[in-house]
Amino acid sequence: MSELEKAKALMDQAFKDLEMGCYDKAVSAAYFAVRMVASHLTRSRARRDDKVANALANFLGDEGKIKMMALYEMRKRADYREKFTSEGEAKIVLKEANDLFNLIIEEIKHKDKRIKFSSRAPK
Repeated sequence: MSELEKAKALMDQAFKDLEMGCYDKAVSAAYFAVRMVASHLTRSRARRDDKVANALANFLGDEGKIKMMALYEMRKRADYREKFTSEGEAKIVLKEANDLFNLIIEEIKHKDKRIKFSSRAPK
């Protein structure tokens, strides 16, 4: 399985987790799907999330970086805080993550015309 296929699978899992009421898992999976495609686009192997977001800014501008870091903050909340993520919060995060995911995929396809990977359609 390629890195892009794994990222798409993670985003699909995020939406399945949302449907099943596993909101914290959905937020986390959506973030990691975005991080994976961002790393692919930027060819960044950085371990720190802010470094990947900084590299993403070179392709999508500061808005892409800001969106990725906002998703990262929500992922940390979902994974580490005592309070559970609500359904409403998870829906907002997944919409933002899916939009950014698709934007990055389009940038990857623009950069490399050989890639035939399809963006994930919003649900």
